[in-house]
Amino acid sequence: KSQQRVIFETDGPTLVIAGPGTGKTFSLVLRTLYLVLSGKAKPSEIVLTSFTEKSAFEIRDRISQYAKKLGVKSNFHELITGTIHSICDSFNQKYIKYTQFNKNYTILDDLTGGLFINELFKKIIEPFAVDEKYFGRWGSKWGAISKVKNYFNKITEELIDAEELIQSDDDFLRMIGESYKIYTDCLIEKNCLDFSFQQKIFYDLLHNKSISNKIISTVKYLLIDEYQDTNFIQVQIALTLAKPHNNICVV
Repeated sequence: KSQQRVIFETDGPTLVIAGPGTGKTFSLVLRTLYLVLSGKAKPSEIVLTSFTEKSAFEIRDRISQYAKKLGVKSNFHELITGTIHSICDSFNQKYIKYTQFNKNYTILDDLTGGLFINELFKKIIEPFAVDEKYFGRWGSKWGAISKVKNYFNKITEELIDAEELIQSDDDFLRMIGESYKIYTDCLIEKNCLDFSFQQKIFYDLLHNKSISNKIISTVKYLLIDEYQDTNFIQVQIALTLAKPHNNICVV
């Protein structure tokens, strides 16, 4: 009965709490099918996201399989599915002219992101050496790169204003803020994005008055699997996307 509620009670905000093996993915699949079959939304008006590409692909494949079993012909390939990162990326590419980046930007993963900072070490980290330690804390070059990268990600994902850090009375926060600004300038100059900044670009698009309505109006239903793994900026993106219709389901 609780699975049936997940499938058929589709309007308004819905929180689903489910452990492994309880049929949560199955329920999401049938909820999505029901939205389309009932005429509540076209596949292109549904955003369905999960924490990993593997689980997102699994959900999309299962929707196609059940649609075939039911003899349903619809444009399910138009479903907006993937991880939050990949969905951000698809919108960023579509509306790239409203960003500071050019087409065919490079996305940096953990490894290439570290190498990127290493390549620009003299600009991003070296100026902030205090008492033979970078930022007054870390003695080794790669140790500093790893730690600083974590701070950069956190600043972006928590939507912290670097200017506030720069104005701080705390020397460490001030240096991190200044280093972050140099880092983001380098990303723009080199036409590169890390995973965190990829989300920030989409967040900014959603708050760009000249384009936000065009993006948000295309989404009638938002479904998020593995919601417990979302960070602050991802939650803000989700709430902004869901705002006009208020149809958000999180598992």
